[in-house]
Amino acid sequence: MSKIVSTKRPTSKKFIDYSGEIINDVKILEYAGVDKHGGVLYSVICPFCGNNYIANICDIKRPVPHSCGCRNPLIAKANDKYSKLIGTKINKLTILNFHRKTINGTTNIYLDCMCDCKTECTALARRVLNNTIKACKSCSEKEHRENLSKSHSTHSLSKSRLYSIHHNMKDRCYNPKNIRWKTYGGKGITICDEWLNKENGFINFYNWAMSNGYDDTLSIDRIDENGNYEPSNCRWANNIMQSNNRKNIQYIGIKLSSDDNDIIYCFPLSIWVRIINTTRPILRYQLIKNKGTRTVAEVLTKILSQGDSTIELNKLIDIPQEYLQYNRPDKYEESIHD
Repeated sequence: MSKIVSTKRPTSKKFIDYSGEIINDVKILEYAGVDKHGGVLYSVICPFCGNNYIANICDIKRPVPHSCGCRNPLIAKANDKYSKLIGTKINKLTILNFHRKTINGTTNIYLDCMCDCKTECTALARRVLNNTIKACKSCSEKEHRENLSKSHSTHSLSKSRLYSIHHNMKDRCYNPKNIRWKTYGGKGITICDEWLNKENGFINFYNWAMSNGYDDTLSIDRIDENGNYEPSNCRWANNIMQSNNRKNIQYIGIKLSSDDNDIIYCFPLSIWVRIINTTRPILRYQLIKNKGTRTVAEVLTKILSQGDSTIELNKLIDIPQEYLQYNRPDKYEESIHD
């Protein structure tokens, strides 16, 4: 099978596009590219098995039967081999079907499988047969975590991002030479024994992280900034959550009346900027400029309405759901408020 080296169409006037035609019982679908010798390649359908494959137009025009290779004795033997595997179970995978897939001119056989957890997945046939793949992705990850927790041997995760997070967490809490030690270890911040244990402390931390929403875009954050690093006081947070969990955060609070009682909204300045779609300098300037003449709610409404006086203050009650998690009514008294 020819390998595509370029998908750019030939500019020669002699080039003929055979897309949609049938030549020697081979249905040509579309232009695919050229091979390393400059031969024109097309995506075609095999007249014998219906498989979609890439072929050179010169090979198609020859007055001999042309196929994807299904008439080749070796391929026929492979088809027979994988047909017999349908319905059998290898490790946790039950084989439902098989198919060939061509990527950049290279064809491999893939197995469509059903895992014991009822998840359907597709895997490279040779990796299933040599036991490299034993289950679906989620089951494999779960089994890997369980094996790590049982073993005290090398965990093979020393180059992972989680290992760096765990190492840096220990370093800023227990190494006085760390540039951030003063704000962590110097203030008495420690790490729980479960995560600090020399034998399997990292494994415990790894298991907690994978079970509590970790991904590579998040970093570890202490819910109580004065508390220690422990499962009950830690979470995986994005940059917004991290920046809003500092001591020097400036809060802006308003009270709005509803049918039942007053509603307090007290958000960090950085969140208000997102809610009313403005910038920090503009919001700070308007608060200073209108101090004593307008309430905080009126200033926020003015910015939100962009000068439209028909918008009422109560429109601010409709705070987007994604920002409600940052509301801190307990910070109202120390915030900028009326």
